[in-house]
Amino acid sequence: WMMNVGDGAKTEALEGVLRSEKPSVVLELGGYCGYSALRMSECLPSHSRIYTIEPHPCCVAIASAIHAYAGVPSGRIQILNGTLKSMLPILRERLTRDFGPERSGENCRVDVVFLDHDKSAYLSDFLLLNNEPNN
Repeated sequence: WMMNVGDGAKTEALEGVLRSEKPSVVLELGGYCGYSALRMSECLPSHSRIYTIEPHPCCVAIASAIHAYAGVPSGRIQILNGTLKSMLPILRERLTRDFGPERSGENCRVDVVFLDHDKSAYLSDFLLLNNEPNN
């Protein structure tokens, strides 16, 4: 299922799932200008965090500026510059730091994964995440 995040039925479906499931941890693969993370952040409980992995430094800078301009609280959306494979150790550290023992070690898991990056990496990244403990 291909999805462009904007106004419309697909966005409403994503936001509906987030509102009903109330995830604590959302992992977004591919951030581009930060719009989808911004939209998702508005649907999540206040304790929730979005971790975006974006390989392009220019996109990281733009998304960070947009999030700051929109008034997103510090730490709510965290953008990691790299690929999923290169950022997994840092993601584990952030989850432990932000959630403590609840999300550390063998319990290091995410609740929702939003794939919005290089389509050719979907399968390999899915398999990488699927091999993580408790995911």
